[in-house]
Amino acid sequence: MQPYVDGYVQLRTGSHPFGLGARLGPPVQSWREHQVYARYDVRVTSSSRLLLNPALYIYEGASPNGGSRGSFIGFVQGVGLLLEGERVSWTPALSLVAGRAKRDSYGERFGPVRTVFGAASLGLTFHSPRTEGK
Repeated sequence: MQPYVDGYVQLRTGSHPFGLGARLGPPVQSWREHQVYARYDVRVTSSSRLLLNPALYIYEGASPNGGSRGSFIGFVQGVGLLLEGERVSWTPALSLVAGRAKRDSYGERFGPVRTVFGAASLGLTFHSPRTEGK
């Protein structure tokens, strides 16, 4: 588990809300993640929204003894579907990542290498009862 500080600002509300965010990993551990992202929602039905979430993701750091350093920089396009229930909302999502990694280990360089891969996730949000129009 790695700590981070995350900030998000909602720039537009209504039927197509939009916002920008940033995530910074403080230097309290030897490996950190950072991210700059956007979120754009498209209402599909009264209880569902398509979530578009492009991001620039950076993972970097060094081994605790400093013998190995590395980084991964990737562009992520996440697409999710928010299914809002009365007390629980579900968000199945797929992400496509295109990135570049490199590392140095005790004087030997590995990479840079480029890769493309996908990831799937399922988010659960527990909340108080929803009322119509919120």
